Amino acid sequence: MQGVANIAFNALLARSLQKSQFASVGLAFGIYFFLLGIHRAQVVLPFILDGGLPEPERSRKAEAWWWFNALFIGVMVLLLVAVAAVLRLAMPDPAQAWVVDAVHYSALVTAALCMAEFGRRWLYQHGKPIVAACASLAYLVTGAIVAVMVLLIQGGLGMGIATWVLGTTTFMTVVIIAAPPRFVSLAEIGGVWWSHRNFAFWQTLTHLPYAIYNNSVVLLIGAFGGPVAAATFTAARTLNSPVLSVVSAVDLLDKPRAARALVSDGLRGLKSSIVRTRRLLVFLNGIYLALLLLFTGPILKLAFGERYAGHEMEVRALAVAFFLICLNQPSETMLIVLRASRTMFLTRLCAAVSAVVAIFTLSRAFGPLGCTGAIVLVQVINLACLSFGERYAARKWAG
Repeated sequence: MQGVANIAFNALLARSLQKSQFASVGLAFGIYFFLLGIHRAQVVLPFILDGGLPEPERSRKAEAWWWFNALFIGVMVLLLVAVAAVLRLAMPDPAQAWVVDAVHYSALVTAALCMAEFGRRWLYQHGKPIVAACASLAYLVTGAIVAVMVLLIQGGLGMGIATWVLGTTTFMTVVIIAAPPRFVSLAEIGGVWWSHRNFAFWQTLTHLPYAIYNNSVVLLIGAFGGPVAAATFTAARTLNSPVLSVVSAVDLLDKPRAARALVSDGLRGLKSSIVRTRRLLVFLNGIYLALLLLFTGPILKLAFGERYAGHEMEVRALAVAFFLICLNQPSETMLIVLRASRTMFLTRLCAAVSAVVAIFTLSRAFGPLGCTGAIVLVQVINLACLSFGERYAARKWAG
């Protein structure tokens, strides 16, 4: 439902916003995805790992993670507001306004969606998947209503961003009603993070290069290709975004299951869990991506009208890249469960360097198509690096 919602929101906004405004949406989400990765490393992954503790320790730590999450998001938002204020003074040129607007509105997007990301996992940890589905439905309906209003009255960029903010507000309302958090002491709030500080540090470090070639790659595309390339990439990514929704949904259960498999059956059990996850992702996403490859033109026109006609090849190239992500994600789960953070950092650093070189070179030669083609190349390199890292981490753990 969240994947469908995000497609609907972006499709409606792409029809009503100018390309420079839609580029601001894409860039704002690039910034959000960058910070989401840091949030994931510092908050979400440790929270998931603590989910395997026995009661009542698990519940007590979960409450502390809720409040640590709120404080962490607040700090990120304050930093974004400060950066936006500085950029507004440093970049007075109207041609650069799309960048300043992106940073400004990324504060709202980050606050809303990072809270929803934690809230979704909070419900799963509390054994309430049906409530999570209801919250996602509320997110879809609320956001769709706002996006339609933007289209009808040409509400502009600010109202467009409200699509996600108000959608997330209804989502979190459902979360808090279903599983309200209890207050805990400041010592407990700081203590839950402190016990995972080394793991969180290396996970954050591994995220920085990952963001460059994956979720926040639009920042590179905007820097090298400009607002038109950023807007085109955002449109192409929108049609492929259900793949990431499926990967994220599977990831909710995959890492805890993989961790249990390692404890109960050792390395053999972990490898078996990883293989099953990879097959599941290929099956679920392969069907959708195959249809997208076959019917790119009609789907692109249905979603965006004539605004992005002629960009079918960009959508197809990104579909190939997203299929490769389905192969890569389970390998990363294996490295995380084995706590091979340094190995993961090296694989991601290699992919990040490749991304900068490839996007810079191919965007100059082939424009937006070169940007998406570069992403395919980077995912191929990433797959090779992860295959090597997976074997190395397994041998090290066994030895």
